[in-house]
Amino acid sequence: MKRTALSAVLLAAVAITAGAQSQVPSFAPPPPQIVATGHGESKVASDRATIMIAVETRAKTSAEAGQANARKLKAVQDTLIRLGIQRDQIATVHYSVSPDWRYEERKQRLVGYVAMNMLRIQIRKLEQVGQLIDASLAAGATNINSVEFTASMLDSARRVAITAAVAQARADAEAMARAAGGSLGQLLEITTQDMGGPRPMMMQQMRTMESKAMADVETPITPGEQTIMATVFARWQYVAR
Repeated sequence: MKRTALSAVLLAAVAITAGAQSQVPSFAPPPPQIVATGHGESKVASDRATIMIAVETRAKTSAEAGQANARKLKAVQDTLIRLGIQRDQIATVHYSVSPDWRYEERKQRLVGYVAMNMLRIQIRKLEQVGQLIDASLAAGATNINSVEFTASMLDSARRVAITAAVAQARADAEAMARAAGGSLGQLLEITTQDMGGPRPMMMQQMRTMESKAMADVETPITPGEQTIMATVFARWQYVAR
C-alpha cells in the first residue's frame, strides 16, 4: 500500500514537471528590420531684417552725456518714423551711462562719461534697409552694430525639407533590402529631429557717421536665402524572399 502511494506521488510530480516544461514560452528571434536616416533641405528667400542701431555720446558729466544721447537718439527715431517705420518696430535693447576711465602711467584718471543707447529695428521691406542705415547715420547714429536677415515663411519650407528627408531614408532602405536579397515591408516607426530652424544671416556693419560721410552711394544690402534642414529616422520590416 505504501509503495502504491509513493508511486502515485512520483507519477504526479513527473506529470507536473512535464506540464511546467511544456508551458515554458519559446522566444522566437525578432523579425529582421531595416533602419535608415534621411536628410533634406530647402531654401527660402529672406523677407525680414533686423538692424541694431546705436548712439554713443561722451561728455564731462553723466547728465550731459545722457542729455546729448537723448537728443541724438530722438533725431534717429524721428527719422526712422518719417521713413515709414512704425513705433512697434522700434525697441530699446540696451542703455547705459558709465565713467570713461583713462590709464596713464599706471594711474586711472576719470576723463568723462559715456552714454550708450541701442535700438532694434524690425524691417518688413528689405529694399528699405540701405536707406534706413544711411538715414540713421546722418541723423546722429554712431554705430550700426549688425543687420540680421530672417524669413517669415518657414513652415512650408520645413515641410519640403522633411519630405526630401523621408524620400532619402526610404530610398536608402529599399537599396539595403534589395542588396540583402529581400524587399521593404511595413513601416514600423518614423520620427523627425528638430534642427532648430535656420540661422539668421548676420552682416556686421560697425559703420560710423564719419565713414558714411565718405560714401556717395546708398549702402548696398544683399539679403540672400535661408536654408532649412531636416533629419528623419525610419524603421521598416525586412521581407525575405
